[in-house]
Order: sequence, then structure tokens, then C-alpha cells
Amino acid sequence: MDTAPLFRCLPERNERVRYITPTEIQRLLGELQEPYKSMALLAVATGLRQSNIFKLTWKQVDFVRKQITFPEDVMKNGMPLTIPINETAMQAIKPWIGKHDQFVFVLPNGNPVKELLSKMWKNALARSGISNFKWHDLRHTWASLMRQSGEGLDKIQEMGGWQDPKMVRRYAHLSTEHLAKSASAIDRVLEMPDQGVLVSYGGR
Repeated sequence: MDTAPLFRCLPERNERVRYITPTEIQRLLGELQEPYKSMALLAVATGLRQSNIFKLTWKQVDFVRKQITFPEDVMKNGMPLTIPINETAMQAIKPWIGKHDQFVFVLPNGNPVKELLSKMWKNALARSGISNFKWHDLRHTWASLMRQSGEGLDKIQEMGGWQDPKMVRRYAHLSTEHLAKSASAIDRVLEMPDQGVLVSYGGR
């Protein structure tokens, strides 16, 4: 073809942001069977994607440096990722030491986890009183709670392995503490009547 054909592009759709509260997280974990309970705990502790958790190997876990490293060939964006292991993540991983030579999380029969059992997940959600929630939303939950705790979008992007900052800006509205100082600048201005600034507004 001499020239590329013209196609009308569809508008980009923003991915939904569905997250649950810490109380709901505890209820959900209480209804999940192992190894999915530990895997879900690791998801909300680190924001890791489902595939990275399901296929997590002991070679990727470094207990000395307290970090998990993923090579580029297992990452969705094709970029290597190293994240620190916090205490919650450590609680999710340590009980599985010695269960399998290669994979961290395994089924009761000793085989690696290959997929999420949809019926088991659906029943756990129903028993915990949570609706319209997917496993991937555990990643959204991590990012949302991190943002609500005051963490910067740049750090959330780095730890979450997002290459495009637009993906992280979905969580920007969940915290305004970092804007409080800037917002209060107008207070200082309105407290200066000698500058001819209105200090009250009586309009309709």
C-alpha cells in the first residue's frame, strides 16, 4: 500500500476505578480460601497485577533486600520492576516457604496456581457483602488507599509499574492534602484590606 488507510478512531475509555475499604478487605480475606487469601493480601499490599502474583517465583523474592524483582518479559509494559516488600506483603509470602521449589503460591495438592476460580471468587464476594468487584480491583484498591494516605502520584506510579502517568492520575482526586497549603494562599490575600481586596462577599 502506498498510503495508510484512514480510520476514524474511537474515543479512549477511562478504565473504571473500583476499590474497597480496609474493613471490606478484611471481610473478603476472611471468606477466601488459601492460597487465594494470601495472594489477595499480597495484591492489596503491593498493587501487583494478577499474573505477576499467580506466577510469582522464589527467584524473584529477595528476603535479604526485602524486595521482589520482575524481569521485563513478565511485565505488561515490557519494563523490569522492583518493588519493596512491606510487612503486610511479608505476612502473605512467608507462610509459603518450603511449599514448592519454584512457585510461591500453590494449591493444596502442591500444584502451582494457574487461574482464579470464578465460582469461589463469586461466592467469597457474596458472603463478604461486596458486589461489582473484580480481582484486578485489588490493584485499584492498593493505589486508591495509597493515595488517600497522602502518597504522591509519582511514587504510586513507580511502585505500581505504570509507564503512562495518565493511568495514575485516575487516583488524583482521592487526596487533596497536598493542595491545602496552596489553597490557603487566598486566605492570606483576603486578610490584607490595605491592598483593596474584598474580605467579604455579599452578592446574590
